[in-house]
Amino acid sequence: MILVTGATGNFGGSTAQYLQQKNIPFRAAANHLEKLKSRFGSETELTTFDWDKRETFADTLNGITTVSLTPPPVVTSDFHLKAKPFIEAATNAGIMHIVLTTALYSDNRDSIFYETEALLKNSGIDYTIIRPSFVFQNFLNQFLQSVQNGVMLAPSEKGKTSYVDIRNVGEATAVVLENPAVHKGKTYSITGNEALTHSQMADIFSQQLSKKVVHISPSPEEYKKTLVSLNVPDFLHEFLAVLYSTIAKGQWEEISNDYTLLTGKNPTIFTDFVKENQSVFSATN
Repeated sequence: MILVTGATGNFGGSTAQYLQQKNIPFRAAANHLEKLKSRFGSETELTTFDWDKRETFADTLNGITTVSLTPPPVVTSDFHLKAKPFIEAATNAGIMHIVLTTALYSDNRDSIFYETEALLKNSGIDYTIIRPSFVFQNFLNQFLQSVQNGVMLAPSEKGKTSYVDIRNVGEATAVVLENPAVHKGKTYSITGNEALTHSQMADIFSQQLSKKVVHISPSPEEYKKTLVSLNVPDFLHEFLAVLYSTIAKGQWEEISNDYTLLTGKNPTIFTDFVKENQSVFSATN
């Protein structure tokens, strides 16, 4: 049996969706049982899981052989301290394989996922690591209001980013979970097949929405102030300011063909993503 953590979230939810499409049984785990019931109904096995409640780990892992491990939506540099007891519990439960979702460049010692990846690699459990780039869905979640107002705010200057559709990440993860032994010890970078500046992405928004959208690259401090005005939760301000400023340093330009190698498909391009969600992006506040 496969366990999918964060099954009501973005990465975990996308992975669960593709497992459902493949008719592969799995147990969906999240910290809100009602949200799980609303999303999966009675057709999927459900369990409550909370990173801050170690007492939930044993029941969550009971009867599981493979884990799709997705960190919480906002990860701090000490996440490995939460991951350690879970990985230890997985070892004690006899888990055979963990598929961990981190982020591009997590082999860099400055990455917030570096220590967590190291924990897993040294755990003795077979593993696969999925490292996605930034995801298109950020524009539907944190930055929808901004785009609707004709502005893309990101302290990225002229840095390029290989944004990817989160559904591509979920599909690639599901492929690995379907036959994990084939992917033992491997790390996959899941990116789009184009690296764009935020100005280029703003131009695509302008073309597809038939209205002017511009990219503004404020300083990190100005950016945090703007996030307040956009009603972005307080706990995200510092995280997003640091994260997006790394684009300006050229840290997110990598283009990988791992998604194609895993699925046999080409990743979604940004133009098609904007077309698909045109009505949402064009809506007025």
